[in-house]
Amino acid sequence: MHATSTASFLPIIRRQHNTDAPAKCQRLREDHDRRLGCSGCQEKMCRNDNRLAKTLLMAALVPEAKPFKGLTVKRLAHLNHGTIASPIPGAEMQVVAQRLRDWASQVGALRLGEQADPEVNIHLAGVDLQPILAQAAEADTPGARKNAMRRLLFQALELASEGTVVETELPFHGTRRKGRVRYGNVREMDDTTLTCPRELEWQLIVDYPFDERGHGPDEDMRTVERFRDSRPADAPPNPTVVWLPTFFSHSLERELGELVILEHILDGDARKYLGHLRVEDQSTTRADLASLRAQKEALVKRTLAQAYGLAMANDSAFLDQSRAVDEHFIPLLGDLDIRAVLAGTMKDGFRQVVDTMLSKKYPHHPRFDGTVSATRMEKIGALVDKLLDERDRRMNVEKGERNDLRAYADPLGITETGDVAVLLNERPFKEIEQQRQQAGIDTPTVGNVRGWLDPQRTRGLPAEVQDVLISLYASWSGRTFRRDGKSYTLPRPGQLPEDVELLRPELPTEAEWTEALNRAGELFGVAIGGRSLGARNLSLFVDTLKAKLKSLADAAELPAALEPKIRDWAEPEDAPRLATARASAALFQQISRGEGAPMVRDLAGFTPKTSLTAMGRNFTTAAASKRLLLEDARWIVLRQVKTLLGDAERRERAKLLLADLASLLAADEINKMLADGPWTS
Repeated sequence: MHATSTASFLPIIRRQHNTDAPAKCQRLREDHDRRLGCSGCQEKMCRNDNRLAKTLLMAALVPEAKPFKGLTVKRLAHLNHGTIASPIPGAEMQVVAQRLRDWASQVGALRLGEQADPEVNIHLAGVDLQPILAQAAEADTPGARKNAMRRLLFQALELASEGTVVETELPFHGTRRKGRVRYGNVREMDDTTLTCPRELEWQLIVDYPFDERGHGPDEDMRTVERFRDSRPADAPPNPTVVWLPTFFSHSLERELGELVILEHILDGDARKYLGHLRVEDQSTTRADLASLRAQKEALVKRTLAQAYGLAMANDSAFLDQSRAVDEHFIPLLGDLDIRAVLAGTMKDGFRQVVDTMLSKKYPHHPRFDGTVSATRMEKIGALVDKLLDERDRRMNVEKGERNDLRAYADPLGITETGDVAVLLNERPFKEIEQQRQQAGIDTPTVGNVRGWLDPQRTRGLPAEVQDVLISLYASWSGRTFRRDGKSYTLPRPGQLPEDVELLRPELPTEAEWTEALNRAGELFGVAIGGRSLGARNLSLFVDTLKAKLKSLADAAELPAALEPKIRDWAEPEDAPRLATARASAALFQQISRGEGAPMVRDLAGFTPKTSLTAMGRNFTTAAASKRLLLEDARWIVLRQVKTLLGDAERRERAKLLLADLASLLAADEINKMLADGPWTS
């Protein structure tokens, strides 16, 4: 057991102020009166820190005394008013807090909270931790230090990984960009490691802040320079930045080593190291060890921003200025230059560096005002498609649609959205068309158009955005999609295959198109959303009409069922019902075989034998009419009626019934429906 006293803090204070020799510290001189302690010492900064330590000890001795109850850093600073020097007036509390954190990383009994004004106290009675740490000293190995450093570094970057490489996505102008962070010793890396993989868009390589004896950051720098000098001029861009730190001082390396030991004790079987203690001391000692571990972690993390060039080092005792670096960020992407990064945290600095790298790689990237997704781009595509259907390429839009267009379509340069209306900007589509003509390609593939969207690879458009632009270009240029010789239905944005072709189909005339649309509605009840003549609407119309025709196949077989009945029961070959049925069947056969413009021309150009209205009714009732004509049971009864013509008593009634049947069979369906025939009574 031991009691924490100023003796616990004095060696630390002396090291910090370089007063650990008799020439500087009067207490180390043999002729000094021990009762005077630090009184009258000329080393003012050291003496003031001793006063802080004594104030803490007094608070621990009489914790319920009014000045010390619930002691915080701010009150501790007030209790030592006039002795705390701060370069910034009013920042005395921050100075004291920093001092206490440094001490707490070496004195387990000193506890410091995480509040804005941290609570502070000393656990006076406790077990001496040094023998326990010495017992587990074998856990402090170079590999363990590297692993501990990796964990702390990735925590500071807010990355989760159990290894030395972690892949993650970072936001960039509304998109998500996949890359990786690699932690390792740069001087040992080869060209493959220093090259960003093709499937990733950025790479950040973070070097160790320490190395084996005899090695320094100058070797890491030489490795990077050799890579840059040996890289061919025509090599693909390498979006990689190497992040070199100033090395830790020997004192901070020792702190890291003690942190490794503490982790080994606390994360393993602590009883191996605490089992010799009394039961009541084991829990308090574990708490002291945990507090010491937390403070050492905090010390290392606080130093990271300085070591990696995000904060001023200010001659920090925890950094080795003899192994400092002038440039912390070494880009391997063209002429990219990153002189300085100012950030409050390692995470912010990391993101700034990646953002700078991506801005260099994609200088013409659209600045979307929101996160790009397949659903959002699908919505934008539908809105601009609707705009393409407008004759003057202008339409009024609601507030929500305006916001979406401003956020995603305007940055792409395909729309200009005002307070009420939106206008189509055709220039991006004209530029694609110009490149197609220059390439001499009549029927481009999706892969071709992707290349024309970003010929210099400076836009970095995500697949979802590319697919919507390709789809809109197809609509604008009057093209449809085809794959393996068949019409191709577009998937969700982001899934469009490279080998799909953009075919420019033959288009009917405006007059043929309008007439076909009108007749499709009257004859088959078929309508599509847009009436403007274009490849997309033509393809949609043909597909919709063909789907409808599949349900009307009975119309093609109706004449064969109707002809014998008219011959047997009605006689006239030119009966309107039969004329309509034959015309409908002929039209059905003709347009069922057609495709695209020919199909439209066939529908628009045929001459109805009776009327469109009659044919429309014929198509609607063809299935029911065919069933009535082919059900023998009904006609057996009618043939029995025919035998009654020789019966004097029932002849007249039979004649009337058969006359009604003949009239029904001859009349057009629009005038008399077969379903209302004599078999219903």
